[in-house]
Amino acid sequence: AEYSRVLTGGWAIGADKYGNKLVQANEGYGIRLYDVSNIQNPVLIAKDTLVGFCMNADFSSNGNYVYAYYLTNQQFKVFDVNNNFQMIGSLNTDVGEKRTCVYQHKAISASSNKVFIIDVSTPANPQIQSQLSITINDMLVTPNGKLVMATNDSIRVYDITGTSPIWLESVARANFLQSFKTLAFYKDTLYAYTANYGLTRYLFNNTNNTLSEDAHVVLPHTNPHCMAVDSFGLYVGFTEYGVEIYNKKTLAYVNNYLHGLEFMYDNLWGIQDLFCKDNLIFLVEYFGQTSIFSNDNNNTIGLNELSTNSRRSLLKVFPNPVKNKLFVQFINNSTSAKQCVVFNSLGENVYSTAFNGNEVNINTEHLSRGMYFISVQDNGKIYTEKFIVEE
Repeated sequence: AEYSRVLTGGWAIGADKYGNKLVQANEGYGIRLYDVSNIQNPVLIAKDTLVGFCMNADFSSNGNYVYAYYLTNQQFKVFDVNNNFQMIGSLNTDVGEKRTCVYQHKAISASSNKVFIIDVSTPANPQIQSQLSITINDMLVTPNGKLVMATNDSIRVYDITGTSPIWLESVARANFLQSFKTLAFYKDTLYAYTANYGLTRYLFNNTNNTLSEDAHVVLPHTNPHCMAVDSFGLYVGFTEYGVEIYNKKTLAYVNNYLHGLEFMYDNLWGIQDLFCKDNLIFLVEYFGQTSIFSNDNNNTIGLNELSTNSRRSLLKVFPNPVKNKLFVQFINNSTSAKQCVVFNSLGENVYSTAFNGNEVNINTEHLSRGMYFISVQDNGKIYTEKFIVEE
């Protein structure tokens, strides 16, 4: 169920949340800070007055600072969240902005051929603590200080709790065409997408510091841009197809998520970032917005966590499969105007209509054979269901 969209203008690149605050990096407007204590009504409370091309932004581990990575002048900047969002420290060195993460007083970033670990224990005077000569496609840091990196030839794990990173583990595929692209981590489980192989789940042994392959599936689409996972599900973000949702236990496809605004989905300008915080999912989209949605409906509930009060159950479609006419029932007492949109498997809008009441009929004769998704928006929340058209 979608809660809100943080419409910022410009070109959204990355975002992060801490407590009731959301920071968004913007390729045209620097960074902006929002109050999201009312998740359905984010409020802009501060912004970077220096402006510039900001490619990523993360909160410090205690939420008092924001670490921002600027393409403009290749700067790393530190902003004080509690002091009018003033810049209090900077590092005039190109530390990259390809991927970023935070562990305790350390900010980790990646350029085209290096990974930097920046000591920000003194926020006014950040310093490069160490660096690794490595080209990555994605990286993340676990709560206990394991830096996990996806490269073209392997997954590599380092311990970064000390002053210098210590190599712990490396997992490679036999086929050199099977490069590791994107990662997600939940508790002791690592999810990795590998080109020409698919989605793999690895179990991490914290005692022996080893990764072992546990499950593997081939996805219907290739080359996801980002992934995220929480207690309810695994979310795979594609620049062209939106977010596909998988059961994190079985790796079975569950559903997908498409926003209600017609922002562009293509191989460059679509989804930029995807992350989970505080039982919410944040989807950063290039053309000026971060969509915030929840995982409390059947789209994102795990195998043994199904809820009989699921919001998805409010939307009924039949017959399914359908040949000529689809009947749509919205089972609640809402009398407000609703917007109904049908998407094909590529995420393209193939039909839309507005209706009042709780029923609408859709002529499907013009639709080609295949799977479709129907979305009904009511009072700011979005409900989805899938159906199949037969010839």
